[in-house]
Amino acid sequence: MNKKVIETIKKVASNKNLGINIDKINYDAPLKENGIDSITAISMIVEIEQDLGVRVPDDKLSSITTLNLLIKEFTELLEKK
Repeated sequence: MNKKVIETIKKVASNKNLGINIDKINYDAPLKENGIDSITAISMIVEIEQDLGVRVPDDKLSSITTLNLLIKEFTELLEKK
C-alpha cells in the first residue's frame, strides 16, 4: 500500500506545481521546509483523499506535519478500508 500512497502524493505534488522535486526532499522535515505551506498541504490532502477513496479525520490533520506522517496516515487508512 505504501507505494500506492507515495505515487499518489507524487502525482498530486506534480499537479500542484510546487516547484519541488519530491524524490529529493527530506520526508522527515516539516512540510513548510519542503515548500508546502498549510493551505497547499490541505489542498493536497483533499486531492489525495479523492484519488485514494479515503478521508483523513479532521482531528488528525494538524498532526500531519511531514511527508512521512502523511504517507503513514494514508497507508493506515487504506489498510482499514
